[in-house]
Amino acid sequence: MRASIDDCDITRLNTIDMVAFAGKPVPEREWLIEGWIPWRSTTIVYGDGGTGKSLLAQQLMTCVAAEKPFLSLHVRPCKTYGFFCEDDVGELHRRQDAINQKLNIDFGDLENFKCASRVGEDNILMKFAANGDGELTPLFEQLINEILSCGAQLVVIDTAADTFGGNEIARPQVRQFLSRLTRLAQQIDGVVIVL
Repeated sequence: MRASIDDCDITRLNTIDMVAFAGKPVPEREWLIEGWIPWRSTTIVYGDGGTGKSLLAQQLMTCVAAEKPFLSLHVRPCKTYGFFCEDDVGELHRRQDAINQKLNIDFGDLENFKCASRVGEDNILMKFAANGDGELTPLFEQLINEILSCGAQLVVIDTAADTFGGNEIARPQVRQFLSRLTRLAQQIDGVVIVL
């Protein structure tokens, strides 16, 4: 006897009938930085350790929060949240002071910039069972609550090595983690950047 679709535990797909697009305007792509960082997505910034990824991310967050150009590029202003696993509060403060001086702003101009210093903490956001299934940690849920409570639309996670609890060469595990971060970007109608 053949099983009917009603007998299966299947989540319905969001099937798109391309004919439905006929006569409708094509939506424009949205950007945090046009041509560089697309909106409602996850972007990964790669580089060797100690090459300045965290500094670059903090500069970007500052420019977005204070409505200043980033590397002479226009940015979409919004609230920001940084999850810094490698820099303590003192380093974030020193770095921010230097950034502020360069941009001719002060700490009072950064009401749209929030962050957490997580040096020395367990920072795994997603762990994996022996069968490869990913599970969000309570810390991920806490992070989501913080992001939603402050209304951030740009989230920086520094670093993947500190927050990804899986096997970096197991593509399905990496894909689950990145998919969940992209879901977060869509949930906040913003951008997640992972260093």
